[in-house]
Order: sequence, then C-alpha cells, then structure tokens
Amino acid sequence: MENDQKGAGVKFPPPLVYLFALGSAWIANIFIPLAFLPTVDCLYGALIVFCVGSVLALSAVIKLHFSRTSIEPWKPTSQIVDSGIFGFSRNPIYLSFNVLGIAAAIYDNNLWMLFSLIPATMIISTLVIAKEERYLQLKFGDQYADYCERVNRWWGRR
Repeated sequence: MENDQKGAGVKFPPPLVYLFALGSAWIANIFIPLAFLPTVDCLYGALIVFCVGSVLALSAVIKLHFSRTSIEPWKPTSQIVDSGIFGFSRNPIYLSFNVLGIAAAIYDNNLWMLFSLIPATMIISTLVIAKEERYLQLKFGDQYADYCERVNRWWGRR
C-alpha cells in the first residue's frame, strides 16, 4: 500500500468513546439512580472483572510492542499480529474496554454504565473497527482475509 502514513485514518483516540459513555452514565446515575445488583458491596466482583479486562489490554499492548507495530489506529500498521491474544480476538483492546466498562458498572452498581457500553461499542464498531478492517484488507489482502477466517472479531477461533 503506497503512501501509508495515516494508518486506518481514525481521527480520535477510541478510549475517549468509552470514557465519554461511562462518564455520561455516571452523571445520569446521580440524577436517576439505577442499580442492577441487590447488594451495594460489589468490590470483589468488580475487581475480578477489572483484572480480566486489564490482562486482555496488557497482553495486547505487549504483543503489539514486541511485534513492532503501532497501537494507534491513526498510524501505519507494519504487520498482521495473529498470535498471542490476537489469536483469540481481532480486537482485544476494544474488548478490554468493554470488560473494563463492565467492571466499572459492577463497582458503581450502575445499570446506566452497563447500558452505555452498547452505543459506545456501536460507535467503535462503525467509526473505528470498520475503518481498521478496510485499511488492513487493502494493505495485507489475503493474509488479513485468512486471519479473519480463523479469528472472530470479538472472541473465539473459527
């Protein structure tokens, strides 16, 4: 792919979508509290889910670093990373954002936060993942198509 200087062409940091969604839900919960768990002490459950999300994110970041390819979707990708956590999810970082959002919702016992992950994920899927997939398909062709055949977008091997 010639003149590959912008990567997938994403113009904003994707974590901001999740931060905005969760922050808005937190504010909504101040005005209209909406709990989803019968207990107010959700620390241990939230901690477990937080650890899962953190491991997903950290393993993806480490794998990208050692593969010498960019984590930022506005920079060029040097190669398809299809091993490690990327052998189970084509989007482990975005998956981790959802898992971390679930952890925040459990910790705050806030159903609004849980609901806010739906539009956040839809925005990420439409404005980020779709652009990334088009870019990777154009740049890597059959290699990326083969990877998509083997690994699901969110989780699981085919």
